Amino acid sequence: MSDLSSSTISRTPICRLPPEILQKIFLQASQLAFSSPWRLSAVCRLFRDIIFQTPSIWANLDIGPTRSAVFPHPELLRLWRSRLKDRKGNLSVSLAPWVKQETVDAVVAEAASIGFLSFFDRPMVLLASNFPHLVELRMGHFRSSWEAICRLNHDEVTELIDLHCSLPAPSQTGYLNLGERFPALKVLHIHQIPLPTLLFLANTPQFPPLQELCVHSKTNVWLLISTLCKDSLRKLTIRHNCAESSFHREISSSLRLAKLTSLTYICTLSPEFDPESLVFPNLITPQLDYYHQESPFHTEFAHRDLSTATHIVWAGKGSVQWRQIPSVIKIEILHRDIDMLRSSFLELAENPDQCRELRDVVLGVDGYLMEELRPLAERILEILKDRSIRLELRPGLVSKDAGCFTYKERSDLIHNCYEEDENTDTTHDVDCCFCYICRSRRALRGALERAKLLRAAIPHPTSEDDDISELLGLLDGEITMGY
Repeated sequence: MSDLSSSTISRTPICRLPPEILQKIFLQASQLAFSSPWRLSAVCRLFRDIIFQTPSIWANLDIGPTRSAVFPHPELLRLWRSRLKDRKGNLSVSLAPWVKQETVDAVVAEAASIGFLSFFDRPMVLLASNFPHLVELRMGHFRSSWEAICRLNHDEVTELIDLHCSLPAPSQTGYLNLGERFPALKVLHIHQIPLPTLLFLANTPQFPPLQELCVHSKTNVWLLISTLCKDSLRKLTIRHNCAESSFHREISSSLRLAKLTSLTYICTLSPEFDPESLVFPNLITPQLDYYHQESPFHTEFAHRDLSTATHIVWAGKGSVQWRQIPSVIKIEILHRDIDMLRSSFLELAENPDQCRELRDVVLGVDGYLMEELRPLAERILEILKDRSIRLELRPGLVSKDAGCFTYKERSDLIHNCYEEDENTDTTHDVDCCFCYICRSRRALRGALERAKLLRAAIPHPTSEDDDISELLGLLDGEITMGY
């Protein structure tokens, strides 16, 4: 303390930290809340100087659905870009549902500064624009909560109907060339966007050399998109919500993904879907290192080429197929059948030549089964005493597919604006970008009551019978827009 100057001693404790430490703290805060630079700069002159001397602090901007009288969204976007000192490709922009057209126009105008973009509305407008330095793109489709719809005025409801009850025209495929418009794109996340838009992506004349692809859909369109970047793809995540067996015919051809090192397959089925008709395509993955599968209907690994995988995450129905994973070093298992787990490890003990490199085992079960799992864990260690294995117990699934989000705004805005598909199991996908309000009682009101409330919220509707019935179908999940 004696080495500190009198001016430093008079400061508050946090201000006594070296400026480079405060800079790192502010950088971390800006990633958690985009408004933190604005607020921190108002604390004191020291904070303000540090923030304005660190342009990268202004790299994240989340634009919510609410309007601001002080700073309209276009001005806010220009302000953030100017604080970045016009550094190209360093701005991350996340657009909430219901952003206005003027906001979308402002994003297109600042395209050269944007390196990360996520959005829900107007996909064809943004996909048809040039983003020369965009590295990561995340786009999604949303369903509106009923409470949020009731707060809209007539113009906003009309705009919502226009957004979600009209599909892109086939003539729009001519200008959708991702290879030219997104030349630097490396990461693409697609979350249940309408099927026509998916098909446009799959049929683009040129496609950027993606390294990471995440597709959340009800069809096998992900396979078509993977084919376009098969020589560069390193990480592939498939979140499959199966609804119609007609989309899941057997695919005879094989797809070679020479550089793929990480494959995640998360599958949920609707009650009317026949699991027997679900066929996983034949992927050839000579460099695969990580494989993650969550599927309550599969009794074995959906992907066959697992000979090189060293890290396996398995949440399935049957026993572990040890012969398929000879190189495994770490395996994480979520299982509800204690007897099946026991038989799996007994099989491993009886075949000492299998999985000789196995060193880490993580067992995850539902919380109420933890006490039953402890004796099993002791038994597993006993039967595998000849191997140097570290065993860990955890409640629930351990390695969720992290980073699967689109709109980064947190708090109540999330729960009021969009929701996950109705067929998704909330116990497995709580980390996904969409939230789960569709199961709330308020969302289960009768269609007649909702129609009355909606008509009351629209003073002068046009084509009210068609528009309202279509909008109600979106709200209730009665139509799926083909994604």
